[in-house]
Amino acid sequence: MKANNPAPDWNQQFEHQAKWTRPLREYLSMQLGIGQNSRVLEVGCGTGAILRETWQISLTEPVGIDKDFRRLCAAKKVVASQLLATSDASALPFAGAAFDFVLSHYFWLWIKRPQEVLNSIWRVLKPGGKLVCFAEPDYGARVEYPPVFFFLGKLQTWSLQRQGAISKIGRRLPEMLASGGFTHIQFGLSGFQKQLDSVAETEFASEWEMLQYDLQKIVPRWVFKSLKESDLRLRNSGRRVSWIPTFYAIAEKPMQ
Repeated sequence: MKANNPAPDWNQQFEHQAKWTRPLREYLSMQLGIGQNSRVLEVGCGTGAILRETWQISLTEPVGIDKDFRRLCAAKKVVASQLLATSDASALPFAGAAFDFVLSHYFWLWIKRPQEVLNSIWRVLKPGGKLVCFAEPDYGARVEYPPVFFFLGKLQTWSLQRQGAISKIGRRLPEMLASGGFTHIQFGLSGFQKQLDSVAETEFASEWEMLQYDLQKIVPRWVFKSLKESDLRLRNSGRRVSWIPTFYAIAEKPMQ
C-alpha cells in the first residue's frame, strides 16, 4: 500500500454537511424562535460552518466550542469575529443558565460518554431552554444500491466504528435525551432529495475524498478508482442510490 492520504479539507467537508441540512435548520430555527435576542451555543462547532449560518439565519451572534484548536483556527480564518472557545463539551466554560439554545450537528456520534456532556449542557441551559440536535446519522440503516456499493458502505461503517463513532446514534437520540432529564422530546428524519442526472462535482469529489480517507488502509487505490468512476456513471444515468438516514431531535430543559 502507498503512503496514507492526507486528511480531507475539513472546512469543505463541514460546509457540505451544512448544505445537506440547511433547509431543515432554517425551518427549525424559525419554528423554535431562534432570534436576534437568543443566546445560542454550538457544541462541537468544528470549523464554524453551522455557526456562520446560524448567524445569518437568526441574526444572533452564537458562541461555538470545540476541543480541536486547529479547527477553531480554521474557523477564524473564514470569519475572524466568530466567538469561539477551546473546550471539552463535558466541561463547558460558561456560567449556569447562560443560553437559550444549545445546538449540535454531527456531534453525538463521536461522544462516548453522552451523560457527562448532557449534564454540562443542562447546567448552561436556562430553564425552558432547548437542546437542538440538527443531524445525527444512523449507519445501521444505510442504503446502497447497486449491491456492489453495499460492501463499500459496510466497510466505511466498520472503519468509523474503529475510529470511535457510534454508528446507530440516530435512532438512539430520543432515549439519550430522555435519560438526561430533558422533556418535550421531538425527533424526525432530515429531508433527503438528490438530482441524479446533475451531479455536483465538488460534492461528489468531497464524498469520495472522505471514503478514501476512511478506507485507505483497507481498500486498494485502484479499486477506489474503478468504483468512483462507476459511481459517477450510475449517478448520471439515474441508477445510483446512497442514503444514510439522518435524525434530528429537539428537547427542553424543564422550567423550575
